[in-house]
Amino acid sequence: MSEPVSVRYARFFPVTALILGGAALAANLLALILGAGLAACVGVVPGALITWLGVSGWKREYFSYARGRIVIGALVGPITREVPGRRGGTIVADGSRIRLLLPDGRRRGAGVARWSAHGGDWARAVAAIRSDTGDPG
Repeated sequence: MSEPVSVRYARFFPVTALILGGAALAANLLALILGAGLAACVGVVPGALITWLGVSGWKREYFSYARGRIVIGALVGPITREVPGRRGGTIVADGSRIRLLLPDGRRRGAGVARWSAHGGDWARAVAAIRSDTGDPG
C-alpha cells in the first residue's frame, strides 16, 4: 500500500478569490472612507468573505487518497464524502483520470476533477493509485 496522498485545490481558485475579494474589499473600504454610507458598509462583507475564502483555500485539501479510498472535503466546513461508498468498487487510474470501477464492471467518475486539483498533487495521487492497483501506467 502507498502512503496517504493529500491533494490541494488548483492555485487558480484561491488566487482568483484573493484578487476579486481584495479588490471588492478595497473599493468598498475606500468608498466608506470617502463617505458613501451604508452601501459601502454592505459591500465590505462580501469582499471580506471572498478574501477569506481565498486565504483559507490556499492550503485547503481538495481530497485525500489512502488505502483504496478517496475522501473529498466540502469547500467550506467539516463535511466529507468517501469514495467508494456503500455501492463498493475500486478506485483506478484511467490514463490521467481517477475513476471508480464498479463491481459490475462499469466505470464512473470518482467525484474529483483534474482541472480542480494542484497538478503535482494530482500526479502523486495517480501514482499512488497505480501503485496500489498494480497498474504500471
